[in-house]
Amino acid sequence: MTLFFGILDVLLTTILLFDTLGLAYQFRTKNTCNDREYIRVCLSWILFLSISNLFSCEKKGFLGTVFRIIIFLSKLFVVIPLLGGTLKLYKFLIEEKRGEKWFELIKAKICKGNCPSSSPATDESSTGETISQ
Repeated sequence: MTLFFGILDVLLTTILLFDTLGLAYQFRTKNTCNDREYIRVCLSWILFLSISNLFSCEKKGFLGTVFRIIIFLSKLFVVIPLLGGTLKLYKFLIEEKRGEKWFELIKAKICKGNCPSSSPATDESSTGETISQ
């Protein structure tokens, strides 16, 4: 079964490579590139490599196979351009700014008030002026 999922990973990587080469060919011939296509290809690579490196399952049996199928389907969702998964994730996380909200929520849970804030520090010695960083 591991060989089967390895072959599927190679197939998805090949599809992503041809998609990237198609974008490069379009840029070379027309000397212009659609911003949405560029975002789609770059984000597809980022998501594909993140999923490949962060999520893996070496377990055998039914649950291991189910988990590997879920990982494969998530890779398939971000690689195949016809599904539009990458642009859907881009719209959901970046354009609707939900990624920032999730990041702040996770940061608040992890830090519990001990993390430095992104606002400029103030000098509390005498004048209360803002210190430039």
